[in-house]
Order: sequence, then structure tokens, then C-alpha cells
Amino acid sequence: MDHTLHKPLNLTAGPDSGSSPRPRGLTIRVLFTEAEGTERALRHAGRIAAGAGARIELIVAQVVPWPLPLSRPDVDRVTRTRMLIHLVERSGVTAGVFVYFCRDREKVLDDVLPRGTPVIVGGRKQVRALRRRGHSVIVADTEGGNGFVGRLLRAFHDSALRNLLAVREGVRSAVR
Repeated sequence: MDHTLHKPLNLTAGPDSGSSPRPRGLTIRVLFTEAEGTERALRHAGRIAAGAGARIELIVAQVVPWPLPLSRPDVDRVTRTRMLIHLVERSGVTAGVFVYFCRDREKVLDDVLPRGTPVIVGGRKQVRALRRRGHSVIVADTEGGNGFVGRLLRAFHDSALRNLLAVREGVRSAVR
């Protein structure tokens, strides 16, 4: 019996969720931390994705306590799904949403996120662990405010991430 990962709930939400999906290629992953921070991270990912033609994936590792089977978590799946759809819609982006019901959050992230994957988070809670695992982590809540300097830093940061994603995709295509 697998105690680390249950088949993920996979859905698409957002304003363009009914249109044809973006082609495979560049993917920006947002890690769910908490609702407010994740909404900021989704917006940040949306700005980057728009300039890079990338898809956005929201990764949710939902820990299920040991006494319960993975197929019967302590959160209502319908309520959780509605909350995530509403969160993505409020952020104004279209994203694939992948919910993993698991025992060990870190193990799921190791299984789901290839080493070196750029990940956007809405808070600092997971940053150190993700960086130790070799991921490029962007914290959406340290964008520098709404003034000129903040906008300049965001533009530079977004451009640098788009370049990183393009280089990563170019290397992956060359290996295929």
C-alpha cells in the first residue's frame, strides 16, 4: 500500500479554462501554501507566463493524517476543489490544478517536481526546503511594493525567469 501519494485530482480553472490548452513546453509551477499567498503567487506566475507563453500548474500537497485512508482525507474533496477553483479564478489566471493526497508533503514534492524546477510560492515557509532540493524558488510576497522600484524589480525578475525557462526548455528539447 502506497503511503506517500494518492492519484492526484487534476482540473483546469480560470478565465480561459474552457479554451484549448496551451501547448506542452514551458511550465511555471506554483506551490500552494495558504490561500492569500498562493493567490499572489498565481498572479505573479500569470505575469511571467503571459510573456513566456508558459502554462501554469498549481501543486497542492494535501497531507492526510495516518489513521485515515488516503482515499478518505479529513477535508471534503468537493469543498477543497471549489476553494481552489475560486482561488485560481480570483487570481485572474488559467491554471492546471493538481491535488495530491499524501502522508509526506516533502516526498510528494520530490516525486512531482523535477530537480531544478522553478517554483513560485506565496510565502517563505517552504523556501529553504525547496532550495535544498535544487529548485529555483521565487517568493511572490517580496516583490518590492507598488512604487517605481517595485515595478522595476518585478520587470527584471520576470524577465530573468522567462529567460531561465526558455534556456531550460531549449536544453530539454536538445536532449530529446
